[in-house]
Amino acid sequence: MGISKLLISSQYLNHANHNYDVCFFLNDKFRSPTSEHCNDWISTISFYSARYYLFAMAFKTPYEANIGGEIKLFNTFPKYMSVIGGNGHEATVDIAYNFLGADFGEKMDFLYNESKGARYHDYQVSKVDAAKSFLYLKD
Repeated sequence: MGISKLLISSQYLNHANHNYDVCFFLNDKFRSPTSEHCNDWISTISFYSARYYLFAMAFKTPYEANIGGEIKLFNTFPKYMSVIGGNGHEATVDIAYNFLGADFGEKMDFLYNESKGARYHDYQVSKVDAAKSFLYLKD
């Protein structure tokens, strides 16, 4: 999400790059203005790629989270989730807001909702929303 792949490194970076490459391939292959083919995959993969880029940045150094009024440090997302519990995808959006600010948080929230819709609502994603998802990933 707007951050050079050269500036970040972590256990999550390879996963993010792999997802980005797949998303780029699908977006390029099915870029026709009238095509609705693979829009669900483009939206879903955009979220997961952005998610792992976020993790690569947030957990590069310990991620600071305010848990019950106390600052705690986390080296990985699973360790963070083991303390906070709940939905990992929603926690991803929260991390985006906390770590990168409102603009990125809103984009991650859009990506999450598009991905959720693509997976659980008959794979119906418009070409416009798929393009927006890919744009937000590249942004």
